[in-house]
Amino acid sequence: MSEKHMYRDLGPTEQYMNMCHNHGNQNICVALTIHTRKPLDLGVVQIGLQEMQHQNPQLTTRIKKIGNRDTFIPMECPVLPLDTQFSCRDFLHQKFNIETGPLWRVQIVSLETLEKANVAFGPEVEAIIEDDSTIETRWRYFLRYMQGQLNRDIENFSSVGEEEEGHSVIFISFHPSITDSTGALHLAKQFMDILDMKIESDETPLSLGGAVEFPAPLETILPSPDSAFQLGDLVPMVKAVGNHFMPMRKSPFEPILVDVHSQNGNEPRSRFLRGWLNISETRDLLGQCGVEDVSLHGIILAASLTALARFSVLNGIPAETCRSLKSSIHTNLRQYCSQGLRNGCYSSYYEENFSIPANMTSSEVSVTSSDLWRLASQLTNLHNTAKSNKHAIRQVRRMGKLQSTGGMDSAFKDMSECRRTDNDLQLHILGDLGHIFRREGSTSEQTQVRLEDVMLLVSGQNMGYPISNSAHIFKGRLNYILTYYTNYLATETALLIRDETINLLRLATDSEN
Repeated sequence: MSEKHMYRDLGPTEQYMNMCHNHGNQNICVALTIHTRKPLDLGVVQIGLQEMQHQNPQLTTRIKKIGNRDTFIPMECPVLPLDTQFSCRDFLHQKFNIETGPLWRVQIVSLETLEKANVAFGPEVEAIIEDDSTIETRWRYFLRYMQGQLNRDIENFSSVGEEEEGHSVIFISFHPSITDSTGALHLAKQFMDILDMKIESDETPLSLGGAVEFPAPLETILPSPDSAFQLGDLVPMVKAVGNHFMPMRKSPFEPILVDVHSQNGNEPRSRFLRGWLNISETRDLLGQCGVEDVSLHGIILAASLTALARFSVLNGIPAETCRSLKSSIHTNLRQYCSQGLRNGCYSSYYEENFSIPANMTSSEVSVTSSDLWRLASQLTNLHNTAKSNKHAIRQVRRMGKLQSTGGMDSAFKDMSECRRTDNDLQLHILGDLGHIFRREGSTSEQTQVRLEDVMLLVSGQNMGYPISNSAHIFKGRLNYILTYYTNYLATETALLIRDETINLLRLATDSEN
């Protein structure tokens, strides 16, 4: 690869993510629960990681300020990201050393390493890890949680059996400037393929082709009219910058928001809660989406907004103040790019206000399935309009203007200390991961490494919203993750909102309701 592709300035979106990372935000972690036919050998893993770095030059870069510009440059002495000693005690929030690299890290958790690792990324996992049972029992509970099978009859696996052998959970964390969540999933899939090939042919050298080009900045591959700053972007840009100096919006949910981290004297953290629909429920939900002409985005957003509004009303907030909610919608911008790109920082977001019908926020009236689908249809239409009008690209243009005028630093002034609520929630829909992990859904193809579940974790405790809702489908099941931030919500509140959201999604599967 030529030097010119290894030395380049960060684009505005990459620079924005780098500044988020400086405050512990937007770091991405993919958790892969795998089962190998042979015991997972660390030497094989290291060869796989080396091949990954050979094929993806952004994995061996660092970020250095040259003049007044942050620049990607090669690592002076590339090292593998495998953290066998678990020296990183917080794989999601701990900042990368951008001056030396690498900008990714890998930790492998198994029965043998569970006590060394720090995997308490949420209260449910924390309860498992801190239980006073044996390490074997805690590992089985943790494994079931990562497999999405915690509700199984655990009395049936009182001792280590064949089901637990060969299992491990791989946590792969990325600096947000080198890839977004979609790119992180593609990189995780690539690692799975390399690992499978290496385990199957241990004596044969890998031959998977040469390195690809360093991912181009998002702004250079968008159609030029889309990436050019427009006068209509000026007002939202001023608001975006102003929000970092003073709260320009008061959330209707302010009475239930609790700054837990300040009370306890701890740094704010992103915490994660999982929820699932089983295969039958997921099939019914998707079938009803087809009948109602509703997207997965629409029904998840409808359930999320309704759950948050109804919970707030039950806790004394007037219903009329909960009927207009503002959300930040995460958007994959590859659909607008002129090139078909997998890895790289190619996502943004847009913000929109949504209206919730009065009967759905009333504590005296039960929500029906038809109510939920009616709202989901409206939200689907709004999202389709936003995609057609390329609303998320406005944020890209704003970041480009801020970088060109030197205003990026001002936009992040006091970010770590400022507790503002620009949006009531964030939504991130990944869709069916079968289009990335195609082989994992095939029962006919024998592999050396079987992927049992995927979990995506993204930190965002200073991004201006109290909770984030994400969802994807894997192996026919809907996986839902509620991320809450300790500088906004108490764990008890987050658990109730998660449960209410899942209950509404189950309600949506009942077409006769």
